[in-house]
Amino acid sequence: MSQIARTKSLIEEFNQLIAKEKVHLKESGGRRGLMLSLKNLEKHRDELEKELRIANLNRFKEVITLRFKGDKAQYGTLPLGIAGGLTKSFSNAVFETSKYLKFGIKEGQEIENIIHETIDLRLEDIAPGSTILRISGKTSPDSFGNSLIQRVFTNMFNLFKCESYHDISGIISNLGTNSIKYYIDFFGEMNNSNLEIEINWNSPENQSMYWKGTKDKIIRLHNALNQIDIREAETIDFEGKLVSISSKGLFELATGDNGHIKGKFPSDLLSAMRNFHIDDECKGKLSKQTFFNSHTQKEKAEYTLEHISKQ
Repeated sequence: MSQIARTKSLIEEFNQLIAKEKVHLKESGGRRGLMLSLKNLEKHRDELEKELRIANLNRFKEVITLRFKGDKAQYGTLPLGIAGGLTKSFSNAVFETSKYLKFGIKEGQEIENIIHETIDLRLEDIAPGSTILRISGKTSPDSFGNSLIQRVFTNMFNLFKCESYHDISGIISNLGTNSIKYYIDFFGEMNNSNLEIEINWNSPENQSMYWKGTKDKIIRLHNALNQIDIREAETIDFEGKLVSISSKGLFELATGDNGHIKGKFPSDLLSAMRNFHIDDECKGKLSKQTFFNSHTQKEKAEYTLEHISKQ
């Protein structure tokens, strides 16, 4: 196991202990001993996050390799128009997913500038011939040690490995709806050009992430994404009680009508979410995004936290 993998695992263990200790502290009415224990756990967690940040700073950048195969990739070359279209759709997909993971549905020039600076996508290298492209993004760990581009590449490989129409809707919610158009363009360009692809990324956990995009797989993903109807997002005001919070960006709310809402929150809200405890009364705004899969005839709603405060 790599240093980064070990550190991430320890951070997750401490986050689980901290969540339990917060519940005990609230149930006890704020006993001093439990308060000191909680502060000690948080101190150790913060130290581990500093270690993770340093390790990711030393890693500096993430490099993903795209190798194209097919009739139009003969003699180690690709037509310039095809190469440009593929790199543009791929980089736009990465950018939009980065924006969603960091800021949720928020938009604006300042947000776009932050994302451009954070991931700094570049054409790193063109291997001998021009059918192998290496694209890099800055690792840029945040104050918690987490890297945005690492999350993007991980979620991207989860999409590549989808085997059925049923898997697609859940994966889309980890990519952001604005990126879907560019993934469709990416797969469509390869399909129209009769190309296949091999994609490699050496993850910080020392895993060799690999996907072989055969013609059948590319067509399946292209068609599956095309059959997802993404409805216009709704903004919902809520009041309720926090049932769970995860450092992985997940939450659950119990609402006043005895209902439960599960969803995600962007990394930009992680610092604020750490001020909350289980069973805290809260209010705020959620974005509800509805996906309709015309192949399965099933509808699925995904919720993203926009704003939250204590009542």
